[in-house]
Amino acid sequence: MGSYEENSYDPEETAGLLSGSEQDKKKVCDQLLRTIFGLGSGERYLLLVLLGAIFVAFITIGIAAAWTEIAYGLPVKRNVILMISDGFGPASETFARNYYQYVKDLSYDFVTPLDELLVGSSRTRSSNSLVTDSAAGATAFSCILKTYNGAIGVDPEKSPCGTILEAAKELGMATGLVVTSRITHATPASFSAHAVSRDLEYIIATQQIGDYPLGRRVDLMLGGG
Repeated sequence: MGSYEENSYDPEETAGLLSGSEQDKKKVCDQLLRTIFGLGSGERYLLLVLLGAIFVAFITIGIAAAWTEIAYGLPVKRNVILMISDGFGPASETFARNYYQYVKDLSYDFVTPLDELLVGSSRTRSSNSLVTDSAAGATAFSCILKTYNGAIGVDPEKSPCGTILEAAKELGMATGLVVTSRITHATPASFSAHAVSRDLEYIIATQQIGDYPLGRRVDLMLGGG
């Protein structure tokens, strides 16, 4: 880049810019580019090409983002984290709230942080018992249907049902399971495998690593052993 003296203020150039003369405007633009970027008229062309390419790239990305949102009804970037406290329900929450109110001598209308987040509830009971187990309960979450106790990603007729994790993978999202239990345990298994019984953990394991028609659907798996 030139020194300040080389790129100092020129009243004639400024007057030319204000006069509307195309030749003078070009001269002033060249002078500004040399001052800011150290570029001459030849290099200016390359800069304009680069800026044009960047503009086209942004337009292309914007069109792709809009198409994705219209096609799938989802924003381009969407992170979904489903946290499941196995065996936790309204009775457990009520007990915890009442206990905390008692030991802290709080008012009757005390609400927990979880109460503030609560927007609804769902029934995850099994199709063959009033007392559900982790397999049927998790399948109710993953497949949005009720099934028998012990079922892993299958309906009451023992036919495989599509899970929300499989659907997310089909949409091109990264998927993962992080649990404190075995990764083949009933709850994580119901999102990543299909078996007629939760006891078939060797089948569940082979499906989780991709040995079934859909291939691997889980990118990351972390279990507690």
